[in-house]
Amino acid sequence: MSFDLFVLIGNTTKVDQQRWVEALDEVGLECKFPSDFVIGDVYNELTVSCKLKPPLIEQETVFSDYNLELSPGTLDIQLIDDLKNESSDEQLVQILSEVKKEIFLYSSAGRDDYALIVQCYLAATLAKSCNGILFDPQECGVVHGDAVYEVAKSHSQSEKTKPRARAEPIQTKLQHKPKPKSTLKTVLVWVVIFIAILFIGDLLDYLYRLYR
Repeated sequence: MSFDLFVLIGNTTKVDQQRWVEALDEVGLECKFPSDFVIGDVYNELTVSCKLKPPLIEQETVFSDYNLELSPGTLDIQLIDDLKNESSDEQLVQILSEVKKEIFLYSSAGRDDYALIVQCYLAATLAKSCNGILFDPQECGVVHGDAVYEVAKSHSQSEKTKPRARAEPIQTKLQHKPKPKSTLKTVLVWVVIFIAILFIGDLLDYLYRLYR
């Protein structure tokens, strides 16, 4: 089983690519792409370093590497024409008329929760910032505009709100840790008391015999 998302966009420039990075940061996903990254190039395995933060999630994470497939697919011209003919949404028809690229974002079953969030919002922000279309074959179909964020939200909401255990600070653990009782110390105290008793007994016996 896999989770696939497709983004349909027109020709892109460095300005579009920078707008995409800025859009990611605005939703709460700070990403560092390889220096030679270009939208539309073939990346069978693209490593992107990402940090999730508010408003996307409540507790900010550290930067982590995510391996994604982000590659151009073969644009289905017949499908584009069919969508245009069947749609009554004039804005959608206009966007479809300008589509030049199909970008494929893929992740396999067994992905971790943050990887799912990263994939969903990479696709949504790419579609939105490049005035393109997000195609979700799993559930939502073809969407554009702000609706792309609803698709990302619907797939990742359960992961974003999942409670996560917080590690207890070491300082707190040490402060509340009970001090161990010293068994050796207790034994030594009783030995001293016993010797003292013996000494006092011998002393009393000596004095008794001396003055008898």
